[in-house]
Amino acid sequence: MNLQRLAQLSATETPDLTGRPPVIAVLGTSMNSGKSTTLGCLVKGLSASGLKVAAGKATGTGSGNDAHLFTDAGASLVLDFTDFGHPTTYKLDYDQVRALLLSMIDALTLGSPEVIVVEIADGVYQAETARLLNDPAFHAVVDHVLFAAADALGATAGLQLLARAGMPVVAVSGVLTASPLAAREASAMIDPPVIETWDLCRPEVALNLLPVRK
Repeated sequence: MNLQRLAQLSATETPDLTGRPPVIAVLGTSMNSGKSTTLGCLVKGLSASGLKVAAGKATGTGSGNDAHLFTDAGASLVLDFTDFGHPTTYKLDYDQVRALLLSMIDALTLGSPEVIVVEIADGVYQAETARLLNDPAFHAVVDHVLFAAADALGATAGLQLLARAGMPVVAVSGVLTASPLAAREASAMIDPPVIETWDLCRPEVALNLLPVRK
């Protein structure tokens, strides 16, 4: 209750997202699949290219580690659900989860970034994440997905699920890229490129993942 009372931001169901920059969502197979590190490296690569990048963590349980990681990577503005008064999104009503995501993108847009990168916690089978994937509001604000997987089988199954949901996956990274064998196995089974997590820190790699606005 104290966090809600002191929060400087509040979530609304219908924020004005007119003029938002491109948004890349980082999703994963599960906890500890490398989502936060993947996002941090992407932020570093995009920032090193000269772009102004904002970053957020829309769901999960509050911890300063991820926010500090994104800041250290070069994000100009970092927000998570604690900034909106929620220590966790666990057991939060789904309407509030959706409102948090939309309001976070709106708040990050106010910082005038050229790109926004947002992490969705846990895995694609987690209840709130699964609902987001099939929510038209999520599709309306997310331009690309960068998928973090723990192994080749998870990468393959995860991409099948995301394809059924109609989400555009631009690349796969995460823990599996620590194993050359796992990376080769995944590359043989999926269409998006498998990119080693640390390679995302390179501007020329990160820039290739940006959505092209028509």
